[in-house]
Amino acid sequence: MLGLAGCGGGGGSSSTPTATAPAATVNIMALSTSSAAPGATVTITGSGFKNVTAITIGGTAVTFSIVSDTQIAITVPVNPVSGSITLSGPGFSVQSATSFSSSQPAPLITGVSASNIPAGGNFTIQGSNLDKVSGYSIGGVNLAVVSSSATSATLTMPAQAISGLLTLNVGSAAISSAYQINGYVPATIAAMLPQIGIVGSNVTINGNGLAAVTTIRFANGTLASATAASNNTVAFSVPPGAMSGPLTVRDPYQEVQSASTFTVEPSVVPTSLLSATSGSTVVLTIAGSNLNIVTSAKVGSSNATIVSSSNTQLVLNVSLGTSGIVTLSAPGQTNVNAGSIDSTGNVGLWISNVDFVHVFDKSATDPTLRLTPGRPALVRATVLAPVAGTKSPVVNLVASSSSGASLGTLSMSGPANLPTAKDDYSLNSSFNAVLPAAWVQPGVKVGIRVLAGNGSSPASQDVTPTVGTATAMRVILVPLTVGSATGVLPTSLSDVQKALARVYPYANGNIVVQKRAPLVISGATDTTTMNWAAPSTSWKLRVKSKVRILSIMVSYRCITRFPARSSPAWAMSATGPKAVVRRLPPLAWTGLPAPVRAIRSTTSGRNGRPSWCTRWATTIR
Repeated sequence: MLGLAGCGGGGGSSSTPTATAPAATVNIMALSTSSAAPGATVTITGSGFKNVTAITIGGTAVTFSIVSDTQIAITVPVNPVSGSITLSGPGFSVQSATSFSSSQPAPLITGVSASNIPAGGNFTIQGSNLDKVSGYSIGGVNLAVVSSSATSATLTMPAQAISGLLTLNVGSAAISSAYQINGYVPATIAAMLPQIGIVGSNVTINGNGLAAVTTIRFANGTLASATAASNNTVAFSVPPGAMSGPLTVRDPYQEVQSASTFTVEPSVVPTSLLSATSGSTVVLTIAGSNLNIVTSAKVGSSNATIVSSSNTQLVLNVSLGTSGIVTLSAPGQTNVNAGSIDSTGNVGLWISNVDFVHVFDKSATDPTLRLTPGRPALVRATVLAPVAGTKSPVVNLVASSSSGASLGTLSMSGPANLPTAKDDYSLNSSFNAVLPAAWVQPGVKVGIRVLAGNGSSPASQDVTPTVGTATAMRVILVPLTVGSATGVLPTSLSDVQKALARVYPYANGNIVVQKRAPLVISGATDTTTMNWAAPSTSWKLRVKSKVRILSIMVSYRCITRFPARSSPAWAMSATGPKAVVRRLPPLAWTGLPAPVRAIRSTTSGRNGRPSWCTRWATTIR
């Protein structure tokens, strides 16, 4: 209907009438049902539905879709609902004349038989109203239902490894349970290569489902960490203390034991070589340890006959005129150099050991050796003579990169006369050279070359030391403030950096020393009378009157003492590969506060743990 509008008075003019569209009226005419199960779809018919923006049942919001201006489909929520259906939108709210209620309680899971399940394996769930569930899924992947009832259901995991919350599908609704299910590929062990090894030797296990393996357990419980893992292989090194027996691979979800045995052999260690000539035969007597496991021997390229063997002695025969390096072979290890003889049967010079030093002296064959890339390393070569008083020959070091490119030759300094036995504690008995920082990279090959001397034949030995990955250290110096006294930092932070570089296995460029504002110690106002402690699970700081001991509890106890007349000086915090800075021996550093001095801790120096501790309060975290 059109409305006309005009002015008052008889002679007024008229205007053109404007047509206005009436607002659509929202009406609810009918519900497809007044009761339905959770997840079911209910259809509402009526008019004016295009402007509906929200729907509730008894005040509970529900999901819906507008099919047309006269039809809306709603999904019954999982939780029980009852009451009028309300449609609302801009400027309106309309209720149904008929009440609606969900017909059954929602399905509920109360337990699962397992949370870690192999791919393709079955597991059982318990709960209530499970017969109303139309399907189950994990991470969007549907699970096969083997059997189902109102209180339980048996489900099958898919062939691939999946993880996530177990979801119930009820009609068109998805209900996420509180149960995390982890699927994994069952691990199998097909072979161990090799099946015999010594401590430090590398082993590869072949099989299937090995990608998640993190550790390998030996028969006596000793653990080895996986160094590389894929679906079909896992690699590791035999750790110290490992014993022979089946191996067990472990990942977060399973443990699988090998059917065959891995044999851990002791290392063959020769310590001396003697020779005697009998007619056309040279008899070689080798002393050492674990010599009874030697299976074959050579002199140069010629085979030697094993006459007898025991744990500490090995006797070989070889034809007179044979010369070269005496090489011993044993299962699970590389060939061992046991010395050399010349063509007359006389024992020659012997490179018994090649050691590398960053902080601790370790043999090239030590499985715990890890050189830091980019940090100079001391190389020690022990050259032994058969008799005392033998003049030292010229000894050189040659090195090449992992690609085989020559890095250069270094002259090694050593004693005037060769020793007859190794001395681990004296550099004066070995030939020494420093590998430049640029040479110390993964894959570097180091060769020791002993030139022919007075009455001695040449000798050589090649080794490949283990070079780890680059690591870094960040040290923060923190002055401590107690009352009006504040500790004094070193004049030059570079002095601290240089001191750390001398004793820690970090490359010089990877040590950063910084300082921060003073840390105010509350609860104490005077350094001579204070008695303050603030323990926590990770560190403990104590400052006591007169003696004032500042100690930090980390991997072992360290104590720094301050005289009564001094301030508490400064503490050091650090972050590194494990966020813990540990040992630091006392050195004659420059630029450090004179009153600060280190004292010995109660910790012994065994097992690589030195008996000294830091002159600083170490590692406040």
